[in-house]
Amino acid sequence: MLKRLFVVLIPFFLAILLLGNLIFFSFLQLKPKQGDNALYILKADSIPSLNQQLSAKLTFVSNFTVRIAMSLLLDESKLRDGKYAIDAEMTAFQLVKNLRNGHQSEVKLIIAKSRNFENFEAKIKQSIHISSQNLITVLDSVAVLDITTRNSVPQSYLGLIIPETHRLYWNCSNRILSRKLKDAYLKFWNAARKEKAAKLGLSRYEVMILASIVEEETSLESDKPRIASVYYNRLRKGMRLQADPTIIFAWQDYSIHRVLNKHLEIDSPYNTYRKAGLPPAPICIPSISSIDAVLTMPLSIDFYFCADPSFNGSHIFTSNYTDHLKNAHAYQAAYRQRFDK
Repeated sequence: MLKRLFVVLIPFFLAILLLGNLIFFSFLQLKPKQGDNALYILKADSIPSLNQQLSAKLTFVSNFTVRIAMSLLLDESKLRDGKYAIDAEMTAFQLVKNLRNGHQSEVKLIIAKSRNFENFEAKIKQSIHISSQNLITVLDSVAVLDITTRNSVPQSYLGLIIPETHRLYWNCSNRILSRKLKDAYLKFWNAARKEKAAKLGLSRYEVMILASIVEEETSLESDKPRIASVYYNRLRKGMRLQADPTIIFAWQDYSIHRVLNKHLEIDSPYNTYRKAGLPPAPICIPSISSIDAVLTMPLSIDFYFCADPSFNGSHIFTSNYTDHLKNAHAYQAAYRQRFDK
């Protein structure tokens, strides 16, 4: 009788134990809210800030279990700076263990097109924790690789930045960020690319400035080398570049789709309708394809181009100003017919 009762009760108690475990681990399983599921810790205000973030990013139950786990496992004085991901697959104890041991989450610092230094700085600060002064310090350390960029204009720093995705920590040091940016610059500017720039009679910085104009002029990859050659030919002949993207940059108004005569009156070193030569700094961080378009541009006698009136994104090139005027009038007529109604 006792044996039979024992046989009946064992599965029952096992079921109770299993159910208890499921309830217990379900209680511990984190349930983050929608949005940025990460904790950002700085020692100066770590615990008050941490508690606020936990309340904002976790459901009431998950917040409660994490607070219990923190009281058991976390010495507040040893809480480490960093960004810590909140994963729905982890438990409260796993999160607290990461906080205690400083097991941060890597962040992706994506260096891509930025049209001015302020925009570049804002994007950097969205990914990592760095002050404006420390960013300048980092960029100054990178600038030793090409002293021609050090002209006291913050915009000039964009001539040092190579589009790249870097993996690092949110609170990385100046030294680490500097090394990442330097490595990307040195990797890109290998012997072959430096030789191509030298054959063109351009410094690396001048290549970056010209590439930034090409970048803003078109997104059509096949047209980039020919557009680069047009501006290069104008430079060699001593003509003004008369590049519309530099006018838009000077105004800092990217809603301008057609550069008109009134826009050309702006007094700016970036007004290439008035100022000879290249502008003083890049007008954006150019893509690698735009930089290589400059370095591999074809030899040509083209001095002019305008958008194709079919609006397919391509351009019509010519070496003759009379032909250019015809092409430009054809485009303007097509533009008025399509948009000026």
